[in-house]
Amino acid sequence: MRKLASLLACVGLSFSFSVGSAGSARAQADEAQAAGEAPAAGEAPAAGEAVDAGQAQPPRGVNPALMRRPRVRAKTIDSVPADPDGEVMHFWGTCGASAAVRLDDDRVVIGSDDDNYLRTYDFVEPGALVLRDAQGQVDTTRSALHRPRGTQDLYEFTQVNEYAVSNFSAIEGAARGAGIVYWIGSHARRHDGENRPYQRRFFATAIEQRLGSELLVPFGQAETELTYKLEANEKIKQSGLRNSMMPQYRKMKHLAPEIRGIDMQGLAMAPDGETLWIAMRNPVRSSRAFVVPIENPRGVVTGQSPIVGDPFMLQLEGRGISAIEWVPELGQYLIVSAPVGATTGYRLHRWSGDPKTRPSKGEPLPKALNVQSLVVSADGKRALLFSDDSDVPVPVGSHEECRARLNADGTCPCGGVEGPGPKRFRARWVSLESTPATAPAQTTAE
Repeated sequence: MRKLASLLACVGLSFSFSVGSAGSARAQADEAQAAGEAPAAGEAPAAGEAVDAGQAQPPRGVNPALMRRPRVRAKTIDSVPADPDGEVMHFWGTCGASAAVRLDDDRVVIGSDDDNYLRTYDFVEPGALVLRDAQGQVDTTRSALHRPRGTQDLYEFTQVNEYAVSNFSAIEGAARGAGIVYWIGSHARRHDGENRPYQRRFFATAIEQRLGSELLVPFGQAETELTYKLEANEKIKQSGLRNSMMPQYRKMKHLAPEIRGIDMQGLAMAPDGETLWIAMRNPVRSSRAFVVPIENPRGVVTGQSPIVGDPFMLQLEGRGISAIEWVPELGQYLIVSAPVGATTGYRLHRWSGDPKTRPSKGEPLPKALNVQSLVVSADGKRALLFSDDSDVPVPVGSHEECRARLNADGTCPCGGVEGPGPKRFRARWVSLESTPATAPAQTTAE
């Protein structure tokens, strides 16, 4: 009996200590709220409290201490907070955000190098939460910021058989013109030099106004023989680009996109508003990247042969062009450059648009992002960088959900996941005000 009484006393003491601690925590939280103070960083709310006043209770099984206060819905893309916490945003449904174009003020359309769908995303999805793990890192297995509000199937329009996993056009570039958006596949071979005919696609979507919003619909027809037509062009022959094409040969190892083969990754309208520039990630010659002007892009997608302007080269410190975007507010182009065949080392350049001038020196971009596309806010002060996360590991339930080889920790490369499931890509805002808004001093291109 004496031992039992002693045990009960210990239990009672422990229980009173727990209750007292919880009551103290609750009292401190009430005092802080009454004083208008925010909880300290990493401090868990008292049991039963919502993460934010007026917000719903967290999902069952989710520790409210790991939840971040949701951002207030903004009216336009330009009023979204400029990434105050330095964290990336997550977009779900695909891994490879390799081409992007803005619609309206709060939507973006993404083309992927993993399939032939166009996905429309809303930057300001209401009720979005970012969940964090115990170390304070964003928990990408549960956070859901941006999901596609619309998915457009372009397999039939681009004449690609969708019933084979390897059949896709690797959409790498997009450019918005007057009432039309142009899209281009990489036109690249496999890494072993094997031909990939389905990736030789150039097509367009018309911009239509419906119910007060912009909508993209297929326009004209997909061009499937652009490389054959370019290869036969005399200006292409003189530039030396012909030797990087040769689409008639089934397999040529030296024409892999990391060696000497073409890899079309950027599209932009020229200053005249009519000519379309095709920017190359590869080949890079004499430390310069190729740009090929097409003077009649609308004609090309309606059955005409391309009228090729004079190809020119840009000095980008030995790098190819991953993305290019016109910024009318700055009167400049933004160019994302990258080493050939690499997934890191991206830099951001400014360029006047005059082929006789050299772009500015590159500014390093976030190392964690494989930047393949970007859009610019309407005020020209920020750029949203999109990452191609096809090689980023994501958690899966079993090996049956991964058509690639599973990693040792049971994760799967994002591009190898079966179905949309956990597929996602990242994006991050960067400021364009860190360098002068006016055109940098230009030097004559070499």
